[in-house]
Formats: sequence, structure tokens, C-alpha cells
Amino acid sequence: SEVISSKMPEPEKPRLPKLKFTKSIHSSSSMEDDSYTGGVPNEESILSARLKLSNQPWFVGMMSRADAEKQLVKGKHLDFLVRESTNRIGDFTLSVKFNDRARHFPIKLTRDDKFFIGKHNFQDMSRVIQYYQAHPLLYDDDQKPVSLGTPLDCK
Repeated sequence: SEVISSKMPEPEKPRLPKLKFTKSIHSSSSMEDDSYTGGVPNEESILSARLKLSNQPWFVGMMSRADAEKQLVKGKHLDFLVRESTNRIGDFTLSVKFNDRARHFPIKLTRDDKFFIGKHNFQDMSRVIQYYQAHPLLYDDDQKPVSLGTPLDCK
């Protein structure tokens, strides 16, 4: 005889985008804000972010993942660049050369004009870079902290 369960199936949990880090981003209480405010930025916010970033030596504008990898191959260990995503409007990516390959860390521009990476919001992209030049972005296979090096010269 067939047994019918009266138990309702568990609802699916929402899938959050996963960040691809070697181990994990270092949490710090020195951050301005540790909450993601979410939402999609408006066009004015995106244009404003582009304008502010255009003078930074590490910002290369809109660039595909494949093109970023071609640029990083020319660099040295821990060189990095920040690029605007070609497939997610308003998003950016921190691309870093680590152990002879490129690693990509998504950065979201939030509705309230903050930059969200890992677990942290920053007031501007320069603070993201400064923070991860002084703090671990990831940990290597031996659990040693790894921070950003210098901007890749690709302009």
C-alpha cells in the first residue's frame, strides 16, 4: 500500500549570489557599514560612479572578464584592476592576478550609492581599494592573508 505523507515540502531558500574567494574575506569592525542595502542603482548613480572612477589609475572602464584576464597575464603577482561589468549594469569587478591566474571579486553599486563587496559597504571605490591593500582580500592555501598589490598599468 502507498503511504501518503501529510508533511508539506520545505520551501526553497532564496539563492544568494556566491562570491568566489580562495577562503574568505576578512571581517573587520573598522568598516563603515556591514550591511548590504540592496537594490538596483539608478542611471544617475551609475554615471556619477563612472565619472568619479575615470581618473583612478586602477579603473579601466567597461571590460569583459576575458579581456581583464588578458591584461592581468602581463602583470605581476597581486596586480589588480577595477572594471565595470559588461553583463550587469551598475556592477563592478575587482580583478586580481593571484598565483598566475586572474581572480574576480564582484562589487555592487547599491541604491544608496555605496560599493558592496563581500560583507561590507564602502562610501566610495577608493576606500574599497585602500581597505584591501591594508587588509586581506583572501587567504591562500596555507591560510596566509593576501592583500591587493599595485594597480596594473594597462592605460
